Amino acid sequence: MRRLLKKTLVAWLILPLLLTFGACLIHAQSLATPIPPQPGGDVKPITLSVAVRSDGTWEGEARFSPLASSEPGAWDAQREAAAIFGEYGIRYSLSEKKDGGYTFSLAGDDAREIVELALSAGHTVKRLDGPVALDVGGFVRASQKMTLTLTSNPSTGYSWEMDPQAGGALSQVNGVEMYQTALGLGVPARQVILLKAGETGPADLHLLYRRPWQAEIPPTIVISIRSEGLSLAETCAALSAPLPSSPPSDIFGIQRDEMLGQPQQPASLSSTQALPSAYDWCAGHNGCPPVRDQASCGSCWAFATVGPLEAWIKYRDEEETIDLAEQYLLSCNTEGWNCSDGGWWAHDYHWNKPTPSQAGAVLESEFPYEADDTVPCSRPYTHPHKIISWDYVGSSRGIPSVDAIKQAIYDHGPVAAAICAGSAFQNYNSGIFKTGECWQSGINHAIVLVGWNDAEQTWTLRNSWGTGWGESGYMRIQYGTSDVGYAANYVVYTPTTPFVATDWIYLPLVLRNFGTAPAASLLNGNFENGPDGSWTEYSSNGWGLILNSSQLTPHGGNWAAWLGGDYYESSILSQEVVIPSDATTLNYWYVIGSDDSCGYDYAYVSLESSVLKTYNLCASNNTGGWVSQQVDVTSWRGQAVELRFVAETDWVLNSNFFLDDVSFSTVTAPAALSIFPADSVPHAAAPR
Repeated sequence: MRRLLKKTLVAWLILPLLLTFGACLIHAQSLATPIPPQPGGDVKPITLSVAVRSDGTWEGEARFSPLASSEPGAWDAQREAAAIFGEYGIRYSLSEKKDGGYTFSLAGDDAREIVELALSAGHTVKRLDGPVALDVGGFVRASQKMTLTLTSNPSTGYSWEMDPQAGGALSQVNGVEMYQTALGLGVPARQVILLKAGETGPADLHLLYRRPWQAEIPPTIVISIRSEGLSLAETCAALSAPLPSSPPSDIFGIQRDEMLGQPQQPASLSSTQALPSAYDWCAGHNGCPPVRDQASCGSCWAFATVGPLEAWIKYRDEEETIDLAEQYLLSCNTEGWNCSDGGWWAHDYHWNKPTPSQAGAVLESEFPYEADDTVPCSRPYTHPHKIISWDYVGSSRGIPSVDAIKQAIYDHGPVAAAICAGSAFQNYNSGIFKTGECWQSGINHAIVLVGWNDAEQTWTLRNSWGTGWGESGYMRIQYGTSDVGYAANYVVYTPTTPFVATDWIYLPLVLRNFGTAPAASLLNGNFENGPDGSWTEYSSNGWGLILNSSQLTPHGGNWAAWLGGDYYESSILSQEVVIPSDATTLNYWYVIGSDDSCGYDYAYVSLESSVLKTYNLCASNNTGGWVSQQVDVTSWRGQAVELRFVAETDWVLNSNFFLDDVSFSTVTAPAALSIFPADSVPHAAAPR
């Protein structure tokens, strides 16, 4: 069916009073950007106290405390609760507000969701991007063994461990067991914790989900679980996530080969050049950029994609270290790659995606990293750095020889590659790492190789866990350990001298050399030819944008365009046009229909990278019908430019932007035209 049923348009399309309908998620008008937890900071943890029943259902409460540094009115507990609980179908309501804190009543149907929501909370509420404490109590018998299986993501550096200071009657049996849900980069795993009771009686299990080298950071979420009529073993079973039913498949490698094919290789690797016995690409190429930190998000694939390009840019531009935006890859990829399920190499977005004219890296200053895959892709962005190609050293599903990887680093710079990362990898401090950790999991983490040392038989590995891990963010790892080098790949970068604007000014753009200018300045402006290729349609969720009257009511004729209308949606409708030499305005008709608060969803109209008009898509700005817009284009007369209409939405509440009858005019239209009657408002068709 068109869009999501839960994102229906009927409410605002029929009666304006329904714009205030009761939503299950409360989207507040403002929320201060929280600060990740730091030792000694003012962040108080969210505390969850939960009772689990024998059928797996549960209920309890959550206690929220605002940041001590928050401005009055800048922190909203309802919005934070929606971000944490809303995606899991957990029933919650504000039951008490006291001393500046908030207590929410909670209820759920599956005890496993308690831990799952705690691990994902930091992806949307930044102050929760840190350790999680889990306390489980119940009755045990002496020598009784029990198992608790929890979701973990070793690619982030986080894993579950028993609190070394808790003591108690329980001990862990054997070492860490991890089972990947798939072979991929940043994908989650199931961590199996085997326990044994030392004596009969009540016992408490204290676990921490954290990074070993950040043990001083306190938990940001504390979960206390008690059972109603269950033993500790039964409670652990109710909390346990299921193990994979079969060996993991290489879903991302297969996806790349089947959907995208192999990138074209500009030149074959040389196998004749003598290589040094020790080599550090960074030492001979103006150093490498600072080590980054992906935090608790499974976005290692984005950092390993960005790393080689950043290194090349730093080498070419000795005056400046460029920081490129991993968040752009996280938010704007169309493959569904994210924090929770991982991804694959995203070099194509620095090369030719989503289209060649819109491809290239984005600067970190334009799209800062938030370790949050719900941050919307708010195009248009500037793309000052672009690769000319990339390729695998061997294949997407194998480990090249040591010599082949060396040659690639020597010829093409730092090489992105995959590895199996587990608890030993997470606990690495210094020295040569030799511990194989592939178990049943296979590769799960993306890193960058920048050099080698034959005397030590080691690679120099650059990680994305910050400088507190390893040797200032680097590792010396023995050749062949933990499948290091799997799917190794490199980029080919030829620098240009890009223009990076500090303050945009709307000046005429340089006329493209078309030889003879096209006769038509704008094709299919009223959309009456349907999706005939005149307009380029892009939807991050795969929707068609030009639709007929069976799905909406156009301003005129039988066709119009629908942008937005889905969660995490980026809609782009674009066309290469030549502005008539006597044009005065760009004219179009539009409708805004939204259930959201202002400040979250937007629409834009642009010529090339110059934004002509911005619309805040929110309920208070709903038009109630078709309205006319005229934008001055006299500065672009006679020029060939890309005309774009864009809508960007976030993770909650519906926003829509309808468009029709786009044209250029030589006569300035009246400043305000009447709104058409309600029967001309676009409306959703019955689900199909």
